[in-house]
Amino acid sequence: MFLNIEHLSFSYGSKRIINDACLKVSKGETVIIQGVSASWKTTLFKVISGLEVPARGSIHIDQDCIFSNNGACINPEKRHVGFIFQDYAVFPHMTVYENIKFGIYKMPKSLREPYIMSLIRDMGLEGNEHVYPHMLYGGQMQRVAIARTLANRPKILLMDEPFSNLDEPLKDSLIPKLKSIFKKYQLTVLIATHHQRDIDLLDARVIILDNGVLKEKKSRKTRLYIHAQ
Repeated sequence: MFLNIEHLSFSYGSKRIINDACLKVSKGETVIIQGVSASWKTTLFKVISGLEVPARGSIHIDQDCIFSNNGACINPEKRHVGFIFQDYAVFPHMTVYENIKFGIYKMPKSLREPYIMSLIRDMGLEGNEHVYPHMLYGGQMQRVAIARTLANRPKILLMDEPFSNLDEPLKDSLIPKLKSIFKKYQLTVLIATHHQRDIDLLDARVIILDNGVLKEKKSRKTRLYIHAQ
């Protein structure tokens, strides 16, 4: 499996948030983490990305151990995990082109421009290369944030309520485009959402996380189990 999480536990103080979680995701697969607000979806993503340190368990990405009980712990910037937030998180003082370029400073200069322009085309942002974020609408800003994250070629893409600030027509046009991009780049993606409309449009494997307890969604097979304490 491309992402393999085994017996993962995490607590805030004395409160157990995630208990004995096991998750297997194939390369190129999209998995939806469904749950209401305050159901710890974001915490699960922070643990995977390295922004929070679990109490125990193991996480492997592409067969590399990024966390385990034996002391292994790879820093967040070396995990090759991209994190998309619901509030767009674009740099307001940078143009669309500069925002995307920010993620690929290590790439040879001769390769940067064609790569950035290919992402701009894929995200439907042509003509906005030199536009600043405040001149864009919500769907475009989210596409800039996604393009900037993809520019760094993450192994895993985590998207935390990425469509919550978009109206229904924007979702109808953006989500199918993203599905095509995920397929083109063979991205392994986890998307946290509590909106049924998003889930219907994504049409992917669904697991339900509710206050640290995972329930299998009927008609969807899942391999992640988070048990009550």
